[in-house]
Amino acid sequence: MPVDEEYVIEYISQARVVEDGEGGKEWVYKVHWVGFPEDQASHEHDNGFFPDPLKDFWEATGKSNNCHEYEPGAIVKPSPEYIGKAHLPSVLPSILVSCGIDARAKVPTQETTIASVPS
Repeated sequence: MPVDEEYVIEYISQARVVEDGEGGKEWVYKVHWVGFPEDQASHEHDNGFFPDPLKDFWEATGKSNNCHEYEPGAIVKPSPEYIGKAHLPSVLPSILVSCGIDARAKVPTQETTIASVPS
């Protein structure tokens, strides 16, 4: 019996207002998935399966999530900081490897003493 694959949302890069076919409006989200390249992002309706990423997205926009306040075709995007923060954890290991850094190496913590360079 085939097992359904589980896909994990990396981040949402935009919301677009569309007509729902019944005279109303709804949001369609551009969703980026962990482990998939940017060009494989998909457009998803809010089906209730990703409330936390949606909450984070709307907080990062600083705008209303009421689609009735927008015209069809309107696009809302989050801050660049949100995109960077959401995107970095998934691309960081490959960046480190491409720079010859072992991604499994211990990362210094606040408790770790780091030598300072005199100015």
